[in-house]
Amino acid sequence: MGKILNSVGQLALFKGRCEGNYFVDKSDILEKLNGILGKVDEQYLCITRPRRFGKTVMTNLISSYYAKDLPSKEIFDNLKISKHKEYEKHLNRHNVISLYMSDMPEDCKNYDQYICFHRNEMKEELMDNFPDCRLTKELSLSQMFERIFYKTGECFIFVIDEWDSFFHSDFYSEEGAREYLTFLKNLLKDRPYVELAYMTGVLPIKKYSSGSELNMF
Repeated sequence: MGKILNSVGQLALFKGRCEGNYFVDKSDILEKLNGILGKVDEQYLCITRPRRFGKTVMTNLISSYYAKDLPSKEIFDNLKISKHKEYEKHLNRHNVISLYMSDMPEDCKNYDQYICFHRNEMKEELMDNFPDCRLTKELSLSQMFERIFYKTGECFIFVIDEWDSFFHSDFYSEEGAREYLTFLKNLLKDRPYVELAYMTGVLPIKKYSSGSELNMF
């Protein structure tokens, strides 16, 4: 368990939401996601909604349900998903990478600082959790994930909240936008280690990507 890989923080946030006065059980979505896990060209979803539409609540729900070793059964046993046939088959059985793309380093001034912050956090957690795979910081993220996959057979679910935050940032640039789309493409597109990629944002991907970078969503 960590901040990004099988995040205990996502579980804490979701648990707090479940115990609040305004929680609405939307866990039925997990049945739909279970049906597309690992299915080529079907496992990419981008949910776009206005702000304050509960997108982050859903990412916390998804991460908390799938993530390995999280003690979330007590929560989900009382939600609608527990009535479905394959409920326990996927409960806490998957590696989940949880990325909140609104996070950024203090005094972030450009795209390089922004993406290095996210890239380095992921690399550190992968190296800590897969020591037998001989991972080094010199490898790209996709190389790290592929090395883990071919060494261990482990796949990953990517849950990316506010994927389009960079496009609303004060340090947005056209060059940075192109590099960011390439970063996501290299991380997610046609990769054997991707069981599911679930992203949220305010506006559709096609607003930013007119080419083939993220056309799988």
